[in-house]
Amino acid sequence: MVTKVGRIAVMSATVLPLVTISFASLGLWRVGTDLKWTESFVIQSGLLSHWQVWIGAAVGTQYTSRRLVRYASTLSRRETEITPAA
Repeated sequence: MVTKVGRIAVMSATVLPLVTISFASLGLWRVGTDLKWTESFVIQSGLLSHWQVWIGAAVGTQYTSRRLVRYASTLSRRETEITPAA
């Protein structure tokens, strides 16, 4: 049995890889723009106009997803250890 917090962690961990793919796609698009492989990037100036920000966000999001999976499994193991056998 997984607690409410564990279910939220698992749900978040299943959505975050899609966000990671989106961030990585934007980062690769920006790299393509810098190499003149694509016409233009959607964001022309500011912090989000750099490919390093997008790739870093992708790495951070994927790391967070993996940590959430580990956290949920830890919660599940703790609960089975605490629950007395019937």
